[in-house]
Amino acid sequence: MDVTPPNPPQPPEIEQAVALLVACYLRTCKLLVCGDEGAGAPIVRGLMDGVGAPRPLQPDLQARLREFGPDGVHMAARLHGALPALALARGGSYLALAQQVHAFGLAGDVLLAIGPGDDVGFAIQVARAKGLKSIALGRPSDLCDVVIPVAHPAVGLALCQALEAVFFPG
Repeated sequence: MDVTPPNPPQPPEIEQAVALLVACYLRTCKLLVCGDEGAGAPIVRGLMDGVGAPRPLQPDLQARLREFGPDGVHMAARLHGALPALALARGGSYLALAQQVHAFGLAGDVLLAIGPGDDVGFAIQVARAKGLKSIALGRPSDLCDVVIPVAHPAVGLALCQALEAVFFPG
């Protein structure tokens, strides 16, 4: 399967998005992902589970887990480092994504808004009102801090790989 975008975004757009996300994670904030679940789910999975580099748990957390006996030993051996990312769910209301940004989003967090849709636009507006930074993927938006014009799996993979290189050098 070819993962090369048909119109690859210019490197500065990716670099700007990575810089925004690095700053977010350095502040111990999180990423909220909304819109096209087909593009968003792999990004959330990549940040939570990794895309290649080993991500061992911190030794102190491994030691605390082992205190719980065999279950803790099992978890200490199999859990891995993660970057906090939440996939927001569509459904129930045209304001469902906006409501979730309101409920989960805090100033310093980043919203990754993928694809078209009024519901995604409403989520961007709530993010802006609450002081979140935002990245638009595959949609124009004057309200977003970074706009990457193509919503393609290779863009999400590039973001995950860049963040993994920063936070889990291996």
